[in-house]
Amino acid sequence: MRSSPSIRIALLLALAPALPTAGCAYMTKTDGRILGDRVQRLEEGSEKERKEFAEQLALAKKQVAELKAVLQQATEVVTRNSADLGLEVKELRDQISRLEGEIAELRNESAQVRTELDGQIKQFARSAGVDVPVDAKSIPEDRRAHYAEAYKALQAGDHSLARGLFRAYVKTYPEDDRAGDAQYAVGKSYQQQGRYTAALNDLRAVIANYPDSPSADDALYDMALAFWELRACDDARTALLALKQKFPDSALKDAAERKTKEWKKPEAGYCR
Repeated sequence: MRSSPSIRIALLLALAPALPTAGCAYMTKTDGRILGDRVQRLEEGSEKERKEFAEQLALAKKQVAELKAVLQQATEVVTRNSADLGLEVKELRDQISRLEGEIAELRNESAQVRTELDGQIKQFARSAGVDVPVDAKSIPEDRRAHYAEAYKALQAGDHSLARGLFRAYVKTYPEDDRAGDAQYAVGKSYQQQGRYTAALNDLRAVIANYPDSPSADDALYDMALAFWELRACDDARTALLALKQKFPDSALKDAAERKTKEWKKPEAGYCR
């Protein structure tokens, strides 16, 4: 490709200061040829550079286009993966929520079953005369109502419940006038069940802790009976003697006298 006349003129003007001057403003043929060759070489170099630049520009555009395509694909993948991941996360959260709900239901059911089972076990144990701790929620807050509930259970033959309520009464109201009676009721309950050793422990507590209780003479008398049932004859007689000496005006004095006479001659081999 050859340059236009205007370009050539501009180049000649640009090179004019470098031309040799001999005091005149004209060029020889040789100088013109040399100048023409130089212009030709410059034009060829400029054309080559423009061509290389155009090729580099085209290559750059191609690479940019390829990069855009790659970025577009990557964006689509990330977007799709993000959507899929979001869906999976939502499904997992829903599943966790369902499992948590099921676990809560199972816990509630388990608690109900455990409560029912505990109640049945306690009821069975009480029916068998086994002492079971009384649920504090079932104890009346009023003092009189508390004692009445315990006495009612004893009258009904619910010895385990009665003892639990009476023990709670003694613990809650140790200075109450009926605390000694409550302690005596515990021992009496054991005696009624034929559990004489256990009865003796609680009957002794009446004498030790509540010697002035209205039930103190009853406790001594029942101790004598319990000792006799255990074939501890000397201890039984001693308890009766203590009753007569400590409570000479007791309503049980006559009964104590009868037992004293009756126990003078026990069956052979009865006493240990």
